Amino acid sequence: MPRAAVPPPFDVVDAAGIAEPLPPVPYVIPALGFARSSAPNMIAGYGYSRKTLALQDAALAVATGGLVWGRYPCEQTTVLHVDYEQGSYLSRKRYQRLAHARGVDLAALGDRLRFTTSPRIYLDGDKAEDAYSRLLDGVGFAFVDSLKAATPATEENNSAVRVPLDMLLRVSEKTGTCIVVVHHARKPSRDDVGGAKAILRGSSAIFDACSSVLTFSSDAGEATDVQQPKQRWTGKGLEAVRLDSEDTDDGRGLRVVVRDVDGTAIPPWQDAIRGQIVAIVAKTPGLSKTAIYANVLGNAKRRAEAMASLIADGTITYTGGKARLAAANDSSPLFGGGNE
Repeated sequence: MPRAAVPPPFDVVDAAGIAEPLPPVPYVIPALGFARSSAPNMIAGYGYSRKTLALQDAALAVATGGLVWGRYPCEQTTVLHVDYEQGSYLSRKRYQRLAHARGVDLAALGDRLRFTTSPRIYLDGDKAEDAYSRLLDGVGFAFVDSLKAATPATEENNSAVRVPLDMLLRVSEKTGTCIVVVHHARKPSRDDVGGAKAILRGSSAIFDACSSVLTFSSDAGEATDVQQPKQRWTGKGLEAVRLDSEDTDDGRGLRVVVRDVDGTAIPPWQDAIRGQIVAIVAKTPGLSKTAIYANVLGNAKRRAEAMASLIADGTITYTGGKARLAAANDSSPLFGGGNE
């Protein structure tokens, strides 16, 4: 039997290839900097800080084209949840409760939302790249829970821990999938040095290997403080917010919500208008505010307030009378800004 062809170790692009025009950044969740064909993103947090719950809710939002955590617009695409840690029953129960709170017919989503638990191959296994390339073919958004559970043969305090994360970058570029990895964080001590890198458990190479990093921290029973110490595309992290979960009135559903750090929630009407504006700008970059407002529901005051909030939180830039998603604008720090 002939041996399978071995790919060369380097894919070299010449100057003509480098000079080819680039499309806008293929965001799945623009406000978080989660994009396709990029290094993996990470949500890292203490135990019981709602990491997996938040990503399951985000998965439903992406699968249905809703708002992530009740606030952030996203691309509607297919989703895969790869679980090494939580198990089938709890994951499925949470999806059922989250879907009930969103008014979503879960079964009707079909293969737009997929789930696999206890995989028989790990991220640090010999054939992981090929297996994940096949698994994520045709998937727009995927998350892996968690890094430690998915890399049992790798010591997380060793810099080699970034090898499976670099592998996920290659998979993402091959499949066009936006990948998020769940990781554990530790509560910092007063003697810690190294800033945000020190929050993540293990080697600082984990932080370095990721595109966007969100940190979740909370005490038992309290809301989760969410910060973004790294956002590679624009160099501007998400404004700090507070994430919480609450039962629906009938007790059958579970809702994930984001509030400002002072505890106030963004008005529901503004969520809807923000989503409309982002969808229009993503489809047709460079429009004026007047052209955008002509296709957005709501009165003039609410449209203006929604646009102002999108500019303020870095989702949209508006320069020279033209609106663009922030990192799709060549004048942004996309090419040379960043945190690195």
